[in-house]
Amino acid sequence: MTLKHRTEYLSKSNSDCLKGLFALAIIVCHLFAKKGFGISLGLGPIFSSLGYLSVAIFLFASGYGLTVSYIGKGKDYLQGFLRKRVLPIYIINFILILVYTLYDLISGNEIIFKTFFQSFLFGDTIVKYGWYIQMILLFYIIYYLCFKFFAINKGIVVLTLFILLYCVLCVFGELSSTWYECSGAFLLGVIWAKDKQKIDRLCSGKKYFLCFIITTALFIITYILGNARIFSSYIRISIKFISAIAFVALILLILMKIKIDIKPIRFFGKYFFEMYILQGLFISLFDEMLVIENTVLYCTMCFLCTLGVAIIIHPLVQLINKKCK
Repeated sequence: MTLKHRTEYLSKSNSDCLKGLFALAIIVCHLFAKKGFGISLGLGPIFSSLGYLSVAIFLFASGYGLTVSYIGKGKDYLQGFLRKRVLPIYIINFILILVYTLYDLISGNEIIFKTFFQSFLFGDTIVKYGWYIQMILLFYIIYYLCFKFFAINKGIVVLTLFILLYCVLCVFGELSSTWYECSGAFLLGVIWAKDKQKIDRLCSGKKYFLCFIITTALFIITYILGNARIFSSYIRISIKFISAIAFVALILLILMKIKIDIKPIRFFGKYFFEMYILQGLFISLFDEMLVIENTVLYCTMCFLCTLGVAIIIHPLVQLINKKCK
């Protein structure tokens, strides 16, 4: 039986499910990095890869969401864009910097002035896993500049050049590859939003299975080669850059056929941003101050506290967003 082709695979409910699923995945990735969770099952390489693949999904969702709104409202969407979209995230980043500074003072961790200063700008941060916040802030600003001064087609070309330049500067700045190896997914989101109808037609009917096979093969090959030690680090990162894009495309192809509107997963999607920004605090807290030796208990407490506090501060995040509009 042939599965029906779905065109609403990027509806809000599906998107929330996608965010929720990969919010959980990235927490698993970070718990593995801290405690080796799951290594006894031989799942280490998979868990460690969940980080950049999950961030690729988040970046895609950001690029897609911005562009859908831009296409729907035109240049008017960019009126007050920096205040409405960039300022709320920066305010939240500012609050996180204060929270992590207080945590480091209480726990006795050394506060490096250079890192503290860069936390307000770019390139390093006192906020655990806060590199993503700095990255998305920069990408939002770049997005605004590209489409403020150029029509959408030319804007995408300029955005592509900006992202490539960003990757090059990150390399020369000796930043960790996590800062840029999945940045192409943001561009994919922009292009997918602009050409969704064309992409849907391309992937419909019998052509779907060809697209699926090619995308699956591309992801598997680039994933293996990108994580192999047979190439130099720069070549491997370039391959992982492609694998992140292929992974997102593969997930979207799956969504074209299989609905994932699952209420519990959609629940996590509602709090995915809060879960992301809070997880590092509890991963550090239960490892450094309120030390939990048992791995299962440690992982459970990290997850429950992250989720619980995410639910509590969600109204605050909404209030910040509302006040900036």
